[in-house]
Amino acid sequence: MSEELKICPFCGGKSQVIKGYRVNIKRPFYRAFCVSCQSRQFTRHRTRKASITAWNTRAGEKA
Repeated sequence: MSEELKICPFCGGKSQVIKGYRVNIKRPFYRAFCVSCQSRQFTRHRTRKASITAWNTRAGEKA
């Protein structure tokens, strides 16, 4: 589970994935964000891997 996160697409800062819990449901979610500019994913993902994949997907880049 050590898939590498790309740098922030906005400022080039370091990114990381955080784990949180939905209020009143107590089901975990994952969201990537930038440590420098605090840019974050709008979507909450059910798995860490899904969050990393979404963060690393950039428009105009080949897979």
